[in-house]
Amino acid sequence: MVAGICDRLAERLTVIRDIRLDESFFAEPLEIPGVSSSTNPYDAPNGALCVNFNTITFRRSGGRLVSGEPQTPLLPMCLERIRRARLPSGRIVLARHDRETLRYAGELFRHFLEERGVQVQGQVRPDAPEALPEAPLWVHRSPFSLADNVTRLLEFSNNFIANQLLVTFGAAAFGPPGDLAKGVAALEAYAREIGIEGAVLAEGSGISRANRIAARDLMRALAAFEPRRALMRCENGDCFKTGTLNGVRSRVGYLEGPGEAVYRYVVLINTPGQTTDRAMGRIRDALERHAARTPAQ
Repeated sequence: MVAGICDRLAERLTVIRDIRLDESFFAEPLEIPGVSSSTNPYDAPNGALCVNFNTITFRRSGGRLVSGEPQTPLLPMCLERIRRARLPSGRIVLARHDRETLRYAGELFRHFLEERGVQVQGQVRPDAPEALPEAPLWVHRSPFSLADNVTRLLEFSNNFIANQLLVTFGAAAFGPPGDLAKGVAALEAYAREIGIEGAVLAEGSGISRANRIAARDLMRALAAFEPRRALMRCENGDCFKTGTLNGVRSRVGYLEGPGEAVYRYVVLINTPGQTTDRAMGRIRDALERHAARTPAQ
């Protein structure tokens, strides 16, 4: 996405002074309960201006550190962070402190602009300009729809996308800057619209143990989502989403039955060491018995 924006800018500019980065559409600090400072991708920090999910993918080739993604260069600012991680390869998470995530976005812009022949004479500055021109030189709109983002969120259990959407919904409903409180308020309002009253919602991804929701309310959520169930991961007539916390396993989704029937299910397991497999086996057995008793249409 950054490279594409720089393609457009390079058509219009030959010299740039400072690269100034404005992330004020989201409030700061933006802290998501349940997100820690680990190197796991699900702990990547959220923000209004982010690239590569605020992570760096790398590997070693011939004794050298190189990017793990052909479309993304491994910037000099990343090398020390990778060395401190002491990993042979993989992905590390950038930090919010010292504006590291924002600086990474700016340095990527610098790299791709210079690669396209644009001279960047100033600095990467993580601050909002005092005034903007009346007519922007270029306005970028993502080619990915909300449905595209939800599909990727569900496919990869991407906590980062979930909370990016949550905070953005909050800004859309109550005005910028977006923050967690506005996002949760927007989510709670929608939950009430579909009949969910007793849930406790702390953030948008399920990573926080402060979230509380009953199986009956998850069934109501599934009823509302059913027309869009194909956005979920689907295998052998089962469209589903799993969830995992220490000591907790969950699985919700839709099973296809006889004819065009669709059956919603919710499995919540809070016994350490147990999975949802046994419960799913019983659900499938019950559905098969039901199908055997159902007259052909």
